[in-house]
Amino acid sequence: NPCHVPPLYGAPPPRLPLGRFSIRGPSLPAMAVGAFEPPLSPGKPIVLARATSHDGAKQFKRSTFSASSLETYCLRFRPVGAQGFPSFEAAALPFCSARVLKAKVRAQCRGLIGVPDDRLRLLYRGVELPDDGPVGKHLPEASGECIVDLQFMVLGREASHHEAIEPVATDCGLSVCEGVPCPENLRVAVQCCEEALRKGVEPMMARGGTGGVYMLRDAEGQRTLGVFKPKDEEAGAPQNPRGYGGRENSRGERPGVPSAQRATREVAAYLLDHEGFAGVPMTTLVHARHTGFVPLRVGGAEEVVWKVGGFQAFVETEETADNFGAHVYPVADVHRIGILDVRIASFDRNHGNVLVRVGRDAGTGARTLRLVPIDHGCSLPDRLAICHGDVVWMAWPQTKQPFGEEELRYIAALDASADAALLAQQVGLERCGLRLLEVTTRWLQAAAARGLTLFEVGKAMYREDASPSTPSAVEVIVEACFDTARASTEIRRKGGLYPTVTYDPVASQLRGPPPCDGIFHRYDSRGTLVEWSKPFEEAFFRRLAPELDRLARERAPAQALSRRSVAASGSSCPAGLSANEASVSDASEEKLPPRSSGAYVPPHLRFQSQ
Repeated sequence: NPCHVPPLYGAPPPRLPLGRFSIRGPSLPAMAVGAFEPPLSPGKPIVLARATSHDGAKQFKRSTFSASSLETYCLRFRPVGAQGFPSFEAAALPFCSARVLKAKVRAQCRGLIGVPDDRLRLLYRGVELPDDGPVGKHLPEASGECIVDLQFMVLGREASHHEAIEPVATDCGLSVCEGVPCPENLRVAVQCCEEALRKGVEPMMARGGTGGVYMLRDAEGQRTLGVFKPKDEEAGAPQNPRGYGGRENSRGERPGVPSAQRATREVAAYLLDHEGFAGVPMTTLVHARHTGFVPLRVGGAEEVVWKVGGFQAFVETEETADNFGAHVYPVADVHRIGILDVRIASFDRNHGNVLVRVGRDAGTGARTLRLVPIDHGCSLPDRLAICHGDVVWMAWPQTKQPFGEEELRYIAALDASADAALLAQQVGLERCGLRLLEVTTRWLQAAAARGLTLFEVGKAMYREDASPSTPSAVEVIVEACFDTARASTEIRRKGGLYPTVTYDPVASQLRGPPPCDGIFHRYDSRGTLVEWSKPFEEAFFRRLAPELDRLARERAPAQALSRRSVAASGSSCPAGLSANEASVSDASEEKLPPRSSGAYVPPHLRFQSQ
């Protein structure tokens, strides 16, 4: 290993037999870290089996790795805050779970030997690594030359600090999560809020909302500088102060985003709002500790612990979108918020999540209104089960106005793949949510290029309120592209056509996503979860682009001029299309090659060819 980092345990890992084994079995700690050593042959595959549950039956998910392609993570572990534990380095493989890494933390920090897994947190850029899932889902691509920084945080006071090399944590603290992007102005605000907490300025909990939201003020206690939302106090999280508690990473009534994972989405929405186009306030992730936050409850006792959450710059206004008539809002503001919501698939854009800043025009003195979108925790989900009523602007008249030139240029310049890579690198989001970001961005671009309005974009993407169980047009396309891409990759993998199977209603029901899984979680006829390989994903997006363009073409506004007349007259054409592009597209739609006289025609269509 070029990093020369130690293995998980002092002794070298034992020789592993080829074949199938359970990654949750007793051999996991010795297997899951360090690079594989001989006798594993680089040309032979390694098959892993993991027990999963689907429709009440236990299934086994198999994953195959090539020994030559396995890369080892070089991990650097650092404690959160001044908890008194040392930093150290270790190695791990991508399919290693956080449970195994926690064992290494205990081995290096003797004071944590008695701390259970649920009291020890491993974080990558503020995102908690799951105990059972592979860490490769959240970490960047493994490379032996790059060291990945992880942070560990202890909840509770069972830890012994007799080996501490730093002072034990005090009752308050606030700092930006290492590695998470943070503008300099926001970093200064975080430092001012920390100074205020140490001087005794208490955080104030907001009145509304479903989770813990705290207003942090300056040292004088007069001005609010930021809003802190601890992830363990979100709706569905263990320490929720408003009666909506639950287990971490559980899925409640809105299963698109697991509990305790919304803070990361807040940061992602800010990073995706390029150049402040929609006006999302500056947002980052912070570590915070204070007696004013909801304490950890263990065995009837309450303990003050470190928390991870989103920190957003405070917006100076008390007005929300329901305080005015929707018709008075600027068209550009509505469009920009709608563009952001479509891209991130926000499913909680209500009146309270749109602030209104009231001002005066410098020249005329007339009142001006500016919209500011906040609260983006319910975004970047792993599914598209969003209804019209979940997005308040779908009922606003501005959405039926065409996009402006600046908005069209912004949409055309978006790079969905680059945005997904940015979020994977900066905040460690899972691939399912990033894949949906690519789908929605490409749909927005295809629709805008064909002249569709924001309302028409949302109508094709969201479900009708009257039939919330019926998939939208975009959802239907995603499912169809999934099936065709999987079939094509299976054909290439097997070197030719594979036998067809007689239709089985029971097996057919297994193909769709169960209620607990997302739009990209599909099962084959045997009930096995289909894995997303790189060829499979490439085939999926190759088929997605023309299908989204076809949908946009079918839903083009009826009042727009036909592309044929546009090409003939050279007058204005639908937004996003030049006259030449419209002419070519029109010709490709209407002119079909002549049918060969020897072509086979099905009996029920022969009368049409006469």
